[in-house]
Amino acid sequence: VFLVANNEEWNLSEPDWHLLETVAGIAEATLDRQEYESAIERKNSELESQNERLHRVERINEVFQRLSGVLARASTRREILTAACDELATIENIAFVWAGGFDTATEQLEKVHLAGEPDGYFDAIAPEWEATETEPSWVAATTRNPQTVQNVRSPTPMQDWRKEAIQ
Repeated sequence: VFLVANNEEWNLSEPDWHLLETVAGIAEATLDRQEYESAIERKNSELESQNERLHRVERINEVFQRLSGVLARASTRREILTAACDELATIENIAFVWAGGFDTATEQLEKVHLAGEPDGYFDAIAPEWEATETEPSWVAATTRNPQTVQNVRSPTPMQDWRKEAIQ
C-alpha cells in the first residue's frame, strides 16, 4: 500500500498524479527486487549446504575406496586395524581413531594403533577406565559390543571422559 494524504481538500494535477504513480511504481519495483534477491540468497545458501554435504560424501567415498583396497591387501589383524585407523583419521572433523583391545591378564585396554591427535584424551581418562568403567572404549572392549555416544554433552553426570572428549 502506498498512501499519500493531505489534511485539506486536495486536487492533484495530472503531472502530480503521474509523479505519485511513478514513485509508487519505483518503490514497488525496489521492494520486488529486494524480495527476489533475498529468495536468490536463500536458494544459494541451500545449494551451498547441499554442495558441502555432497563434497563430504565424496570425501568419505574416497576414503572408503582407499580403505577397501588397503584392507584387501592386508594379511594380519594389526595391518587391518592400522589401515582402518589411518584412513578414518583423514575424514574431516575426526580428531583421532583408536583401535585396541582388552587384555584379560592385566585387565587393561591395550592400544593396537592410534591415528590422529587425541591431545591427551587417553592419559586424562585412564584412571576412570578402572574406577567407573563407563568410558565407551572400555565398555566396548570389555563387553565386545559396539558403543556409540550421540551427545557427549548429555545431561547425565559429567564423567571425566566426557569432559576430555568435549575439550
